[in-house]
Amino acid sequence: MQLLEKIIISSVLILAVLIIRTLFRKKVSPVFIYSLWLLAAVRILWPGMIGESPLSIMNTGLWKTGEKVILKESDRQSREYKERKYQKYLEEITGKQRLEQLQEDAGSKEIPSKEPETGEIVLPFPAGPSPTLFGRLEFWAVRVWIVGMAVIGAVFLRRNLSLYRYLRRTRKKLREVSTGIGTGFGPGKRRIAVFTAGDKLPSPCLFGLLPSIYIPERCVAGEKSREKDERLDVILNHEMTHYRHFDPVWSLVRMLCLITAWYNPLVWIADRLSVRDGELACDWGCVKRLDREKRIAYGEALLSMVDSTGERSGLLLNATMMTADGKFMKKRMEGIVENRKISGIAVLAVAVIMVLCAGAVFTGSVAGETQENGGTEGRTANTAW
Repeated sequence: MQLLEKIIISSVLILAVLIIRTLFRKKVSPVFIYSLWLLAAVRILWPGMIGESPLSIMNTGLWKTGEKVILKESDRQSREYKERKYQKYLEEITGKQRLEQLQEDAGSKEIPSKEPETGEIVLPFPAGPSPTLFGRLEFWAVRVWIVGMAVIGAVFLRRNLSLYRYLRRTRKKLREVSTGIGTGFGPGKRRIAVFTAGDKLPSPCLFGLLPSIYIPERCVAGEKSREKDERLDVILNHEMTHYRHFDPVWSLVRMLCLITAWYNPLVWIADRLSVRDGELACDWGCVKRLDREKRIAYGEALLSMVDSTGERSGLLLNATMMTADGKFMKKRMEGIVENRKISGIAVLAVAVIMVLCAGAVFTGSVAGETQENGGTEGRTANTAW
């Protein structure tokens, strides 16, 4: 898939998720809203199309018109380039010795010429990178993309290694908790270690591919009291809900999306909003069976632990940081306290819309068309990326 096509297609799906989460936020569960981002992540990371479909966005008249214009102009520029190279080549043949040497190098005893049947210019040497403007742009765009991936990937590794070293240096084991999920290797449930860590840690979090829970010492320091025990219960309940939602895996998927599609600003917006939706889904999982009084207590305990320095402190970290600004925290508190009623019709409507969106962005156009004035048949938008 061409880079421009990938930007457009992934952006269309991200915009669709943004619209859906705005229109249906009050009518479906936060967990359902959160799960919609999985489709966008798969589209960003998936390298090509899955079959053909009349639903494909590539069947639209605007897309096909743009493709024809680009291909026609590309063919024209390519032909002009080859004509110039061919003329220069003929001018360079000034003697029999030079001609025989070139023929020997090319493995041919004939002077290269235009093929009589097609008029196509055949060069006896490689033409190099695509000679068209679009080819040159793509040639350099790929290299810039690779450099960008290397930079973002290096920042990701550096930040996570720095956090890992800090946690290893300052952690003290507090306890172990059961996940309630089987290990897959026999009877019993997997257990997660709970550590306290230095106060430079912005908030309690899950961290690691096989995650552990880390809690800043300030959240559990001092003499034992009922309030501190309740706060610890809130922390563990919150982080275990993150674990059951597979948020450490989600976090890694988001990082891969940022690394591979760093050039698309909508991907960075999607990353930030999906993190927020993950926190809302986690809150929903923690309080959906609680009465109003316990919901308020949960919200107050959460508010006392959230890092107020902003969401950038958790950027490019494979950890479930409780970072937020004041506006988002207000929204979280409202979601915690309210007793949301789920609409089955709204859930069905969102599901149908997302199926249609998937058909539009995961499938290619149904058939290739003969390019006018280009002489090339069967060129389609289903190119490999």
